[in-house]
Amino acid sequence: MKNNDSFQPVLVFGCRRSGTTLLRSMLAQHPSLLVHPKEPQFILTLLEQFGDRLRNVEKAVVALAQHPYLPETVDQQLLMTHLFEAKVQTWSDLIHAYLLFWAGKAYGQKQIVLKDPAFTFHLDALGRLFPSARYIHVVRHPYGNVSSQKARWRDASVWECAVWWKEAVTIGHQMATTEPERCLEVVYEDLVLAPEESLRRICQFLAIPFSDKMLDFTLETISFSPEKPPEAKQFQGLDPQRLERWRSFLAPEDIRLIEHCCAAEMAWWRYETLAPQVNQLAFYGRFAKERAGYFLLKNGRYLKQQLRQLKYRIMP
Repeated sequence: MKNNDSFQPVLVFGCRRSGTTLLRSMLAQHPSLLVHPKEPQFILTLLEQFGDRLRNVEKAVVALAQHPYLPETVDQQLLMTHLFEAKVQTWSDLIHAYLLFWAGKAYGQKQIVLKDPAFTFHLDALGRLFPSARYIHVVRHPYGNVSSQKARWRDASVWECAVWWKEAVTIGHQMATTEPERCLEVVYEDLVLAPEESLRRICQFLAIPFSDKMLDFTLETISFSPEKPPEAKQFQGLDPQRLERWRSFLAPEDIRLIEHCCAAEMAWWRYETLAPQVNQLAFYGRFAKERAGYFLLKNGRYLKQQLRQLKYRIMP
């Protein structure tokens, strides 16, 4: 197997619904980049289920080969054969063996790009897996981000979505600030309004020449809207008007909740704050209710995670 320490993928991350899929679609057009077409969610799933030292190699190999987020071009049986022949013993062995199989002859010839918002909360583990990786952190204005989260996860509260944004951008911004040679921060609004300038910065960071092919892309995604069911769509190019969609979906109280949660972080990118007028009594009543609900939800998720970990540790 190749020397994993010298393997230098590009990891795209950021808060969910922040434009990482848009950036992936752009990067996929560059001739020097090989972009994984789906989020490789199996990377973190396999770590959680089987650990750094694979507790059950055979089950881990089967789980990866049958994962629903593999590209359609991957032959499951051939992949399984390849993984067994590679004699993987660790999580790192397994993931690197998969990438070698998927990339084929392009492995080592092109920079591999992996995109998953979930990377945000597992940067330490990814650092062990890819010691030489470079990172791109995508940031989106919390008004647009929270509005998009709410459209995607309709049962989520505004406070939950705002906290998710706050925690995610804090992690990414810290890495971009303390390790600028390893992590580049890209603002979603700049990517939409000034795409060439933003992409040139990215290419400079990755030490590759700019390619105008990145401006000619098709974005295949699931469109979510509060008033309609999810819909598979294709977008050609960029539509700056989509940046303002949140204005149709966020009420003044929603905006005040977002600002109450995220004002300090918004200042990092000089994001505007509107401070709309609201009924103070109603606002603080809603704030207390949503914050308490999020506290219970977060603790419930933590408990479920601990139970899953216990299950995985004792499974044969």
